[in-house]
Amino acid sequence: MKKILSLLTAFVAMASLSSCLDEDPVFDASKSQNIIEIKYVGNKGATFPTGTIFPMYAFSFPIIQGAEEEIPVLINYGGPNVAPEDITVTIMNDPSALTEHNTKTGSKFVLLPESMYSIPSATITIPKGERTASLPVKVKPYLFNPALTYALAISISSASSGTVSTNFKTAILPLNAKNKYDGVYRVTNLVFNNVTAPLHTANSPRTRHLRTVDADSNELFDPALNGGTQGISFFNNGAGSLYGNFSPVFNFDLNTDNVTSVTNYFPVPNSSNRDAKLDPTGLNKMTIVSADQKTLEVSYIMTVNGVNTLYLKEKWEYTGPRP
Repeated sequence: MKKILSLLTAFVAMASLSSCLDEDPVFDASKSQNIIEIKYVGNKGATFPTGTIFPMYAFSFPIIQGAEEEIPVLINYGGPNVAPEDITVTIMNDPSALTEHNTKTGSKFVLLPESMYSIPSATITIPKGERTASLPVKVKPYLFNPALTYALAISISSASSGTVSTNFKTAILPLNAKNKYDGVYRVTNLVFNNVTAPLHTANSPRTRHLRTVDADSNELFDPALNGGTQGISFFNNGAGSLYGNFSPVFNFDLNTDNVTSVTNYFPVPNSSNRDAKLDPTGLNKMTIVSADQKTLEVSYIMTVNGVNTLYLKEKWEYTGPRP
C-alpha cells in the first residue's frame, strides 16, 4: 500500500511540474536574440583544430589553366526569427585575423594575394523575411604555388541592424591547389625486397595519399602511419616498423605522365644515410583514363650509403579525392 501511495505522489508531482512548465516556460526561444554570423562556407561545416580561435573551412582545388572556383560564404540571421527588415552586412578581408590564427596555432598559412581571388561586393543583403544570403568568393587556383597553403580570413565588420556574432563573425579559409595526380590511392606492393634484411616484408595493401608538392611532383603520405606522416611502413619479422628518413617523392612528366625520377622527401644527407631513386626497369607511369580512374605503376629503390638496399614495385589505384 505504501508503495502505491509513493507512486501516486510522484505522479501528481510530475503532473504539477508539467503544468507549471506549460504556464511559465523556463526558456522561450521566441524571446532569444538573433545574431548575424558566418554559418558555413561552400556548403561545409566548420572545423575547429586544436588551438584554433576561429572556425575553419579548408578547400583544395585542381589546377586547371584559366579556371576559377567559386566558394559561397553563407551569412546567416541566426535565431528564432526571420530578418525584420533588409539587413546590409559588410564583409572584409581580415589579414590581422589570419596573423592571429597563425601565431596562436603555429600554422603557416600564407595570405592569399588579391590577384588570386575576387569578391564582387563588400556588402551583402539579407532580405526582409529571410534568414540567409550568399556571398560568392572566386579564387584562381591556377595561379597558386602548389607548395604553399594559402588562406583567406573573412570577417563581418558591421551590419545595418541586429547583433554581430562574437564567435562566428570571422572564418579562416585555408586554400591549396592539387595537381592531376593528387588523391587517395589503394597501394599494393608487387615487389618488396630488402636485400640486407630478408625478414622485412610489405605492409600491403594500404591506403596512401599522393599529396601535391608542385605542378609535377607528389609526395607519399600515409594517413594511418603515426597519426599521418610521410614514410614507408613494413613488417619486421611480423612486427610493424618504419624506415626512418625515407619516403618517396614522385616526379612526373606532365605530357606523358611518366615518372621521370624519385627523390627522398627527407633531406639528404641524413642520419640514416638513406636516399631514393627510380628503378628504370619498371613501367613508371600514371595511366589516366578519367579524373576518377587512374593507376600509378612505379618501381623505385631505397639506397643506404649509396648502395641499393630496398627494391619496391607498387601499384597505386585511385579511390577518390584527398580531403
